[in-house]
Amino acid sequence: MITYEEFIMIHTLYKQGYSIRAIARMTGLDRRTISKRLKEKGLKPRKKVEYKSKLDPFKNYIRQRIADALPNKIPSSVIYREIVDKGYEGKIRILQSYMSSLYKEFLPLKEEKVIRFETAPGVQAQVDWSVIKGGKNPIYAFVMILGYSRYAYVYFTDNMRQETFQECHKKAFDFFEGVPKSILYDNLKSVVIQRNAYGATKHKFN
Repeated sequence: MITYEEFIMIHTLYKQGYSIRAIARMTGLDRRTISKRLKEKGLKPRKKVEYKSKLDPFKNYIRQRIADALPNKIPSSVIYREIVDKGYEGKIRILQSYMSSLYKEFLPLKEEKVIRFETAPGVQAQVDWSVIKGGKNPIYAFVMILGYSRYAYVYFTDNMRQETFQECHKKAFDFFEGVPKSILYDNLKSVVIQRNAYGATKHKFN
């Protein structure tokens, strides 16, 4: 399964005129994988494989027992004894894991509200480094993605020096024909040397 960054990268390189063979050589990905992903408009999640459990025949019973007892909780040892009498041959930890998932479903924790927003065109971009190949002859990818359109710019280098980092920004701005109002960085050493170095939210920048 490839990452979202790799998915964006192969699509961007293909749009820039690179062949599948060249993209495979640059990224280290299999040509068949690249060819398959280029046919997709979005990265499809891997299908979840469900395995049979010794607990499956008793799940409806357990669910009903817990639902009837709410808001009180039933000890797992009590439920374990009950289903063992009904023929359960599995371990108690499997039961405990299932009961925990049920309590999260029936008694969800109060989560902090997250304010989600869509950025307007030209307002925000995200920048990150991606390691394509390590070793003596490394290949790094500078990636800038626009927040509104998710349009991406990728530039390959053999180093992540500060002057290269700044030059990559200039190349990205030329490519997009503009400069976003703000850029998000995810703790890049190219940007932040040490978080909270001078106190809370007072970081030491490169």
